[in-house]
Amino acid sequence: MENFKVFNVDGFDKDVIFLNTIEDLYFIKDEIFQELSKKNGDNFKVIIDHFLTNGFSFNRFSILCFNGNENTNSYIINPRDVPEQIKNQISLYLKENFEVLEESSLPLSIKEFIKNTNNKIWWKIYQLVKNNW
Repeated sequence: MENFKVFNVDGFDKDVIFLNTIEDLYFIKDEIFQELSKKNGDNFKVIIDHFLTNGFSFNRFSILCFNGNENTNSYIINPRDVPEQIKNQISLYLKENFEVLEESSLPLSIKEFIKNTNNKIWWKIYQLVKNNW
């Protein structure tokens, strides 16, 4: 299995990279650059989803900025800046690829929650929790 999966949605200007591994992004960024520079050139930005290591925390998503392969920087972004369609695609992907979820560093309770929850309900609860109910 690859270390990441690319998601995108019409009308959104960045690809979203879901990390299929708990490996640090530092060790995967060359792979990401090699795949996405074919369509984006050497200078582009992607959103990274760190769900398997960070869960629903504030630092789930970051932006990785490439200025060539050797010059990169990243910063955390608000989960609200990521389209719901992308989050739903990732949720479905996890439900269809349990092995990815099982190999994550997430607590068992979150793994079970994802497996057993309807996507729309999952994201509604997530939003409520993030907004302190």
